[in-house]
Amino acid sequence: MSVSQTNGLLILLSFSILVMSFWNRDRLRDDMAVESYLTAEPVQVETEREEQTASVGDYDYEITPLYDYEITGLVVSYRLHSGKHGVHRLTKDNLNVADLCIVWGANATDLPLTEFKFWNREFTCYVQTKSSAHWESFNGHELSNNHLITNDPDVRDAIRDVRIGDQVTIRGWLAEYRNVQTGGLRGSSTVRTDTGNGACETILVDDITIVSSYTSNWRVMMYLSLLVFLASLGWYLIKPVRVTE
Repeated sequence: MSVSQTNGLLILLSFSILVMSFWNRDRLRDDMAVESYLTAEPVQVETEREEQTASVGDYDYEITPLYDYEITGLVVSYRLHSGKHGVHRLTKDNLNVADLCIVWGANATDLPLTEFKFWNREFTCYVQTKSSAHWESFNGHELSNNHLITNDPDVRDAIRDVRIGDQVTIRGWLAEYRNVQTGGLRGSSTVRTDTGNGACETILVDDITIVSSYTSNWRVMMYLSLLVFLASLGWYLIKPVRVTE
């Protein structure tokens, strides 16, 4: 096999592995280490935080803190938001940075999370499993979908750094907020036992910390295959052209 043929094979093989590993990059591991503090319930207490205003983009928002709030859990799904797309564009909501779907307690420490599927849409988090036994063991009161809001650029960047499998602590305030220009209002759940529309927590984030960052063989494979693919493709593009007569 010639050098060119070998390089062509590398391009094809590395691209195939890249696609496969990218598709599986967020799969949780069976042997994932879960910290003991994930058994703790979210902490919610009365707040003395006063109403405040925030500006993001061309819009102003009035934010009313409801409770001091802290939650630590395992991120099982998320969705980043932009005021330029989807429903957020229609409602002129630039304040909502992302939704993080989080589990804690027995859901995080005792269940085989690889047997569950989690996913986010714009306002909701969904969970599914094929096993009735696993579903019976799942505690819907130890999962929350969190609308994370802030106008602090550093906090917004920190929120966008979070990935599935990370174990995070979020500190701030359960809050409701209103777009001053449009009048659009979003509230917040203040209990963990509700379901359906309105059951999500809206958190004005003061700080978000990744206490344990998640990695997997799929993610390692994704970056390695990307490196090989780019190197092979680069060599193919810059190598001298041989003309045969």
